[in-house]
Amino acid sequence: MEKALVHICCAPDSIYFLEKLKNDYKTYQWIGFFYDPNIHPKSEYELRLLETKRVCQKLNIPLIEGKYDDEDWLLKVEGLEKEPEKGKRGEVCFDIRLKESFELAKNIGAKAISTTLLMSPKKSINQINHVASVFSKDYNIDFISVDYRKDNGVRIMHELTKAHEIYSQDYCGCIHGLINQKDDIDMFMWAKMMPGSKEELVFIKSIRLLAESMGFYTKEIKFSFLGWDLLNAYLFVDDNPLASYVRYYSKPTTGVVKTSIDKELSTENTFYLTKQNLKIVFDFDTNIFDPSPCFIVDKSFKDTLFKSQKIKAKIASQISYKDSSILIVSRKPIKDISIIKTYKTYERYFETPTYDVMDILSKIEDEAISFVGAFDMGGLNKLKEMFDGREICHNSWSLCDRVL
Repeated sequence: MEKALVHICCAPDSIYFLEKLKNDYKTYQWIGFFYDPNIHPKSEYELRLLETKRVCQKLNIPLIEGKYDDEDWLLKVEGLEKEPEKGKRGEVCFDIRLKESFELAKNIGAKAISTTLLMSPKKSINQINHVASVFSKDYNIDFISVDYRKDNGVRIMHELTKAHEIYSQDYCGCIHGLINQKDDIDMFMWAKMMPGSKEELVFIKSIRLLAESMGFYTKEIKFSFLGWDLLNAYLFVDDNPLASYVRYYSKPTTGVVKTSIDKELSTENTFYLTKQNLKIVFDFDTNIFDPSPCFIVDKSFKDTLFKSQKIKAKIASQISYKDSSILIVSRKPIKDISIIKTYKTYERYFETPTYDVMDILSKIEDEAISFVGAFDMGGLNKLKEMFDGREICHNSWSLCDRVL
């Protein structure tokens, strides 16, 4: 059987397209190629890759991952930042991704090539065909152009995406699309995995891919919660920056606060400052629903802080609505489960992950395991609401190792 390569841009555009392509062109052995150096940020790229792996796993299509080089992509589209969807930047982007796809097709001996870009309602089929026709002639490899959007194809694609609980992105993928197509842009990177973040969703999707490959039943439950974004913060002690975290839900300070330790009120685990209700705590398991502006500092700095003469601090933050997920994994259908063990999906300040995901999955027997996003902000309550009457076991200290 002759080989054929299909360039894959994302899971939603793939789930219906690939199945149709396999059925309509059965004489080929199809190989997937995920090559999308345009996607920003890296967490978004990882999320789309994970969901593409799930789709290919379901359809039994081998998948090759291309090189992720967003810096090179940005240089090649320089000057086209303001171009609209289906504009000149899109054509250059197709040129970059399809050229690499034809190069790979030549190297593996593929006789034909296609792309799931043809499925996206936001892409111009004429633009894609124009770019592909040039490479088809140069490489002497057939380009299979199909319009699976017709005959309710887009509706079927959306139905399959929803049925398989596949992440559906809300912008094209590149940083320019992110800026131009979204009103609320999360441009901030975190050292820790935050509740409701892309990193958290990548973690949940990673576990799902692993669990499904091991033959487990999986179910993903989405929910909304009141979130919080840190925009900017710092803590200086006697003019030296001090390593610190800002506690979730901390209200913003009014500008820069020049203050000092209130030694009369301060306790062993909490140092109160003299202005704007600011405080510094040394215990990570503090009340996250206390909105007082609060820094969390390692205990090794306690003496330095107590002896300090002056402190300069700032917190810029905002409340926002966010979404998260609960992943349930079991050996039998979810409706037959009576006991659910829960684990958090994010790290909190100085905690060290204490559980390994593979170890957790390998020990599943009659009970179900749930990995709960935004655990303290509504995730656990959502799980209890959805499975009222069933035994739910959790340990507030339990965390999952994100390295799968």
